[in-house]
Amino acid sequence: MISNDMNAYWRRDSKYYREPRTTEDKAEQQRLFEQAQAVGEWEKAHRVPDIKRMTWWYSDFGVYVPNDFVTPEQLSARYSEIDSVKERASKKLDSVEENAAMPNQLPSKESVARLREQYPERTRVELVSMDDPYSTLVPGDKGSVSFIDDIGTIFMNWDKGSSLGLV
Repeated sequence: MISNDMNAYWRRDSKYYREPRTTEDKAEQQRLFEQAQAVGEWEKAHRVPDIKRMTWWYSDFGVYVPNDFVTPEQLSARYSEIDSVKERASKKLDSVEENAAMPNQLPSKESVARLREQYPERTRVELVSMDDPYSTLVPGDKGSVSFIDDIGTIFMNWDKGSSLGLV
């Protein structure tokens, strides 16, 4: 009898023991569940190490569950941080889309077709200039057009053996 009491006492004091979590209403349970899913997905996407994670994947049910040492307040605080970061990122993206003219826009099908007409396969081309410090190509090198892809990159087979594409 004493050993059972000691065993129960030890379990309560161990780091793995936690008091049963009680929530008064289903709305609170649903909110905690949604927060655990959002935090778990964020931790997975950002490759948070297991030792620092607030949630763990419960594969039997296919959901994220808060770790035993995490309180609902801590989970809610982390969820708020993640939500505010996402909100700032979306505002930043909206402002960039509104203010910028999108200089990295893909060329139209017509302009790619014009490039293909102007530089058919095996057309000889001479390099005029290049701003790539890692390439062995220098102005004056010659090569043949291999193909032009759908975004207008001209792929070359240079006489030096390189196959660097032109943008």
